[in-house]
Amino acid sequence: MLFHSDVYLPEQVASLIPKSVIKVDATSHAKQAAKSDRYGEFELPSYINLKFAKVFEIEIINNRLTKFAVRERYDNQFDIVMVITRDYNIKTAWLNENTDRHFTLDKNKYESS
Repeated sequence: MLFHSDVYLPEQVASLIPKSVIKVDATSHAKQAAKSDRYGEFELPSYINLKFAKVFEIEIINNRLTKFAVRERYDNQFDIVMVITRDYNIKTAWLNENTDRHFTLDKNKYESS
């Protein structure tokens, strides 16, 4: 089951993500993505403060958290978007302009209320 904060994200699902600082490790795929992003190379974080980062997507398979996606400020022009596994590995990452409001969201991919 895939949930998105702009479609449907029940508190029961959102509460699976801790509201704290987590230590993350980057997969080789994430490291490569950070080197070849369309906006240029960027640094991946070692820690993410989930109290302030926007968790916008959560995937649950067999009643277990499998991954979640977060977006947080990177600099004055960009936000960093990261997909994080349940083991706190950054699976992939990319930069988005911080003015991007994601109008192309395909709501059919997500659970609805």
